[in-house]
Amino acid sequence: MSDILILLLLSEFLYRLFDAEMDTIKFRPNECWFNEWEWYTSNNWQTSNWFLKVPFSMFLDGWHCIKFLMQMVRIIPLIILINLLYHLNIYVSALILIGVYAYGGAVWEITYGRMFR
Repeated sequence: MSDILILLLLSEFLYRLFDAEMDTIKFRPNECWFNEWEWYTSNNWQTSNWFLKVPFSMFLDGWHCIKFLMQMVRIIPLIILINLLYHLNIYVSALILIGVYAYGGAVWEITYGRMFR
């Protein structure tokens, strides 16, 4: 039980750390972690490349990369808990991880409306 609590506390710490970094990139880019790296501080969401915009948005810029990491620190503990409960192998766990990430992305695309406009 203590392992699960530590995992959840670490996950929440990383989530908030990444959340703060996203705000820093957006509002104070000169103070972000990699402020010398142009890709990290740029804002590339206007690209017309569908692959970069939808399935691989984590490669657009630093803000999207950190957002991807923030989502992973929320999803991975859930996958670990499911794995502990159901004793799944690593391949099934990876498929569930990809499925949950894709599901969240689809919900975002449908509700925000970029994909279907």
